[in-house]
Amino acid sequence: MVTSTNSVEIAWGPGFGIGLVTSMAVLGVSFCQVVLYFRSFPNDSRRLKLGILAIFLLDCLHTIGLVGSFWHVLVSCHRSTSLGCEAPPNWEPLVIVIGNYVITLFVQSFYVHRVWIIFFSQ
Repeated sequence: MVTSTNSVEIAWGPGFGIGLVTSMAVLGVSFCQVVLYFRSFPNDSRRLKLGILAIFLLDCLHTIGLVGSFWHVLVSCHRSTSLGCEAPPNWEPLVIVIGNYVITLFVQSFYVHRVWIIFFSQ
């Protein structure tokens, strides 16, 4: 087993290659879907449009937190042992976790609402 003083880079490196790039690609797909939605359904309620826009903006904020976290670990603290680099990043993990939970709550609440409508309309 190889140990390194920069074991964080070894542990986070694959996440950068796979997770972050996939997240950025999915954000691009999400952007296209939001644009397509607003062009295809201009007569939907303002509440639904604001909800979709809020979810998209939370997804953007989540991705910014992810990029900031990887930047802190892999770029700005590359092979550095300063005190600022040894401490975990301040806001990025918080944005990632809270963004993930809030997006999941919004989306699943929307699905429950739609299932509720379909169930009681029969």
